[in-house]
Amino acid sequence: MWISEHYGIPLLDSWNYTDIPDGYIPNSSTYLSELNEAYGTSFKSVYPDSEGNITYFQKFCPDGVHPFSDPTGESDRILNDITSNLLDSILTNTAAKEVPSDTIQNGKSSRYYNMEGISVNAKERKGFLIERGDKGTRKVLR
Repeated sequence: MWISEHYGIPLLDSWNYTDIPDGYIPNSSTYLSELNEAYGTSFKSVYPDSEGNITYFQKFCPDGVHPFSDPTGESDRILNDITSNLLDSILTNTAAKEVPSDTIQNGKSSRYYNMEGISVNAKERKGFLIERGDKGTRKVLR
């Protein structure tokens, strides 16, 4: 939350959009050992059920804590999609998308706009910015 406040950007509460169900995955008692063998990892089951099955959360976070510990990339894809959708939602609900195309500086340095579409000096501004230049438009975090 502090980082969100520091940069003046909304908190992306991605955990609310993962759709990870509660409970255990049926017949998953060998999932971690197979994952360890395939990727050379050493994950251990955290709170298995009586049959050794792991939770849906542990499949998402094999180390029991971090989603990016998943060597298959599935957790990364889920979080990337969620983050992209949340950022797109934030950006399309602001005036920043209305930055006029005639402000593109062909052959010159880029111009920067805040989330309200107001031109800013990028060196003095923190947070999400819209950069327009001769190579097109992109979103940047400063």
